[in-house]
Amino acid sequence: MSKRREIEGTALNLNAKFILPMVNINRKHLPNNFINSYITDDYQVIIIYDLNDKDPRFIHYLDFIKGCEHFNKVEENEDELCIFFNIDEKNRRDFDMFKHGHYSKFTEEYKETICKFHGRESIEKDYKVTIYNTIYPQEFKKNQIVERLYDKIDKKQGLRILEEVGEVLDKPDLDKEIYKTIEQLKKQ
Repeated sequence: MSKRREIEGTALNLNAKFILPMVNINRKHLPNNFINSYITDDYQVIIIYDLNDKDPRFIHYLDFIKGCEHFNKVEENEDELCIFFNIDEKNRRDFDMFKHGHYSKFTEEYKETICKFHGRESIEKDYKVTIYNTIYPQEFKKNQIVERLYDKIDKKQGLRILEEVGEVLDKPDLDKEIYKTIEQLKKQ
């Protein structure tokens, strides 16, 4: 197991769903040695791969990715390979909206891009949300979340709070989303 996974676990960051489409990457098609993705404050996304877990497709994937429009550089750090991609100027507003947890305020153009990558599935039965529910928060989904989080007495207050916030998914924990080297993670 990679040192990063030992320290952080295996849960994927939210940017793997919401930011990777900006650089035309679908996390569902990444090689098996994919660990996680991270962002930087200077409009980059970094995809991390485990060098100890060699997926035979990885060498071909790496050659392909180096020719991509958004590719910036590759760095090797301890037991991982970090691939850096630049976020285009046209996507920087949406990148900033992600960092603030304003998913429903993505541009319509970017919402369409996300839908191409993740589909338009909506969960109607409980308080869980799909990516589609997140970027297009429907009223029924807001009601489900309020019912789960607030007592019947507080439901009206919960609806007011949710209307003010407008989002059905918590804002990303930037401490987990922002890229850190293994050395920085060890120091935490």
